Amino acid sequence: MNILRIVYRYSQSFSYRLSEQGQGFSYKINLHCNDTIKSFWHDIPIYPIKDQYNIINVGIEIPKERLAKFEVSKTIKYNPIVQDQKKKKNSDEKELRYYAQFAPFNYGFIPQTWENSTVDLHDGFKGDDDPLDILEFSIQKEYRPGDIFQAKIIGAFCVLDQGEIDWKILVLNTEEADKFKINDFHDFEKQHSDISRLILNRFRYIKTFEGKKENSILFNNQIFDANKAIDIVKDGHKQYQDLLKDPKLNKKREEFQITE
Repeated sequence: MNILRIVYRYSQSFSYRLSEQGQGFSYKINLHCNDTIKSFWHDIPIYPIKDQYNIINVGIEIPKERLAKFEVSKTIKYNPIVQDQKKKKNSDEKELRYYAQFAPFNYGFIPQTWENSTVDLHDGFKGDDDPLDILEFSIQKEYRPGDIFQAKIIGAFCVLDQGEIDWKILVLNTEEADKFKINDFHDFEKQHSDISRLILNRFRYIKTFEGKKENSILFNNQIFDANKAIDIVKDGHKQYQDLLKDPKLNKKREEFQITE
C-alpha cells in the first residue's frame, strides 16, 4: 500500500509531503522535500526563526487519544516514523506496541535534538538516547503522525524513565499560543486546571501497565517554566551537535547511520 498526502508547512518557504508505505510491522511514514527523501530527525531545522529560541519546529508521532505507539526510528535510513515493537511475554516473538490509556495531548519530537546516553546528565543517570519529546496541547487542531509545525515552548518536566533521563518539553502550536495569549505553562494551566496532575500521573504510571516499575518525576515533581524549558531545548540541540561531530561518539554515529 502506497499513499501520498500533503500536510502542514514547517517554514514560510519550504513545503513537504509524506509517503505512507506498508502495513503492520512494515508500515512507515517517510518525509519528502522537493521530490527528495529526507530525515525527520536530521533535516528539519530545530529553529524556524533566527535567534528566536522560544519557537521550534516539532513533529507529531502519536496524536492525542490514539493508542498505537509510533516513533521516529533512529536506526533506519532517513529516520521514518514507524510503530514501536516489543517482545511478547514468555516468547521471543514480536508484536506491535500500543499504550494502555489514551493521552490528553499530542506527543512527538523535536528535530535536531538528542539526550546523550553516554554521559551523566543528572545524579549519575544518562539520557534515553532519543530526540527530545514534546507534549503539545492543541484544543482546536487535529494532527496525524508525521505532521510538522511551529510551536511555542511553554514548560518542561523531567522523567526518570526506567533509569534513564527523559525530558518532556511542553509546547503549544503558535497559532493557538498567540490566540489565547499562552506564553508559559502556568498560563495554560489557568485555563485547564487539572492538566498538571493528568500529565505527571501518566508518565509516572504508564510503564506499569507493561509490568515495569513506576517512573519518577525528578526535581520534586516540578513543571518548569518556559525560560528553563528553552534552556533544556538548547542543551538538547547542543548534545545533538556533539553527536554529529564529537570523535567520542563515533560508535553512536555508526549505530544511527549518521554520515557527513
